[in-house]
Amino acid sequence: MSRRAQFTFSSTYSESSDVPPWVDALLVVLAADLDPSDPVVLSPVYALREARLIARSVVGGAPAPWPADRTSLRVDLGSSLKPFESNLEREAGVARKAVASQLESLPEELASPPGANLFLGSVEALLDVLASESAVRAAWQDVKAAFQAPGKTQADLQDALLIVSSQLDLRGVDWNERTRRVTRVYADWIGEICRARGEQLPPGKIPTEGSGTSFEERDQLSDDVIAAPAQQTDAIVHLALGDATLPQGQLSVGSRVTLYTYPEWLRCFAEENSGTDQLNIPPERPNIPHEMVEHRETMRKLVSRIDEATVFARIVLADVSPARAASTARTVLRDVLDVVDVNNTWTIYDGHFVALDAGYSSRGFTTAEDSASGHRNAGWTARRLESAGTDERVELAADHAGRSAAVDQAFDEIRWLASVSRTPDPGHRLLLVASALERILPRRSSERWGDAVNQHLRRWWSENAATDEVFACATNLSWFPRSNTTNIGVAIGSDTATVNLPTAVRNLASRARELPAGSVLRADAEELVGYVSTGTRTVAWFRSLDQDFDRLLQRWRRQRNAITHGTPVDPVVVGSVSQFANTLHHMAINAVFSTVADRKPRLSTVLQTINNDLELRRARLADGENWGDVLEHSERLP
Repeated sequence: MSRRAQFTFSSTYSESSDVPPWVDALLVVLAADLDPSDPVVLSPVYALREARLIARSVVGGAPAPWPADRTSLRVDLGSSLKPFESNLEREAGVARKAVASQLESLPEELASPPGANLFLGSVEALLDVLASESAVRAAWQDVKAAFQAPGKTQADLQDALLIVSSQLDLRGVDWNERTRRVTRVYADWIGEICRARGEQLPPGKIPTEGSGTSFEERDQLSDDVIAAPAQQTDAIVHLALGDATLPQGQLSVGSRVTLYTYPEWLRCFAEENSGTDQLNIPPERPNIPHEMVEHRETMRKLVSRIDEATVFARIVLADVSPARAASTARTVLRDVLDVVDVNNTWTIYDGHFVALDAGYSSRGFTTAEDSASGHRNAGWTARRLESAGTDERVELAADHAGRSAAVDQAFDEIRWLASVSRTPDPGHRLLLVASALERILPRRSSERWGDAVNQHLRRWWSENAATDEVFACATNLSWFPRSNTTNIGVAIGSDTATVNLPTAVRNLASRARELPAGSVLRADAEELVGYVSTGTRTVAWFRSLDQDFDRLLQRWRRQRNAITHGTPVDPVVVGSVSQFANTLHHMAINAVFSTVADRKPRLSTVLQTINNDLELRRARLADGENWGDVLEHSERLP
């Protein structure tokens, strides 16, 4: 679960000569994807939202969560509600302390409606403060201060940005739309400068022209843009569906939903574009103006790999938050399908195209091959086949005549993994993965699935997480500066990078010294050097990762129990353990294949061998060996 490969830093981003280097770095990071479910420690807003859902359910008469789940919620909240950075702490510190003061007794308070109601009041008060304009401005000031401070790591910068993005989520504001606007303000685009001031574009001016506004004013306008409230707007949303057919090229369902076959959808887009760079919105709602989007040829390429059987839906929405347009349209479409046929099996693919009255558009259909269905495009599959080489699983698959029952069972687990990945609901995927691990991992009759996961996969996950950190950091360092002289053990291929981990660990300190002092990459590298410089420090790092494992497993248990018993869950909190669950599922399947490939009698033998090897590695590290040397002389894990 590395957080070191999120951003790629370049020397400049803005075209304005008066922009200082810290703004260039900020704009590069704003252009990257920001995953709110990535960190082990939840952003305060999402931890509080989950607590609010649980408290409301108890107040409403639902059974209280299990004591262990209430305790794990307290742990997550305690980690998230440590003092904020200086500006936000001044705004929200009193409300934060009010919630924090109740954490010690939280398991008891959530056991009854009166206690839950008392806690709910404090949580809602803090969420109201965090959603205020002044708190958003304060958190944005903390972001800018973080980018100006030397020695900040990528994780530090990401944490600061996640605070603001979660606050905007509370306000119903789309993070990507606001960061695009901030980027244009810092780049001195006159169209965005006028919009931020509430002015009209001067006649004869092009929106992308420079305005001559001073950097100091543009910096202040960035605060105004970030903190502006959400706008309600009209929207047209296009979605794609699979496993779907239409009796004709176009079908209207009610007054706001229209379905198209793939060819008919492309034809309608071509007509709407009329050979121009504008998407002309048909006048079902005359107050939706034409929205500037990229050229229709780009649109055509965007969907060129979608299967001809794919059906497209066009949903017209009124008075919707820009941040909620796509998700609202997905809900509308699913409700329409279920009302028409509750047994329908149509799949709504990931991705959407949105045109909004508020002057904002987003696009990005995930094609059928890359959607939640789990399918891969043909080129990717071909490259995977080419690199398979002598993979033992390939040999086992090909030796059909010689297969044993154990081999058949191993391939059944692969098919189960594929079916889980095609399940569109993240909460259901967590339930299915828990069921798979309950079935796969050896356990005593008195043990629960989480006990087996903890016993067999804890150390293995921690070492994998550490190697992922080194891999991500080494890959980043291999690109900057290009005149480096230290071998960091990275080989870049056409599609992937390979890292010789022993070489990367040994040479990390030398490589870090070649980086500019105060840079983010150097701070990242030096943080890792602190972990791997001696064997005892590496052992301490592994133990801290063990604690991350415990926190994520408890959070996963809490989400599973809530979903099983019908308690509402927060999607970001569910997402925060999805990758963790998927990784453990893959590890368990790798152990199953190692069992059959090595002709071991039992999976428990393989898992015990892995854990014994990991324990021996830690003992060698504790005795003073360097992690690079330990890796060099250890068996590779499955």
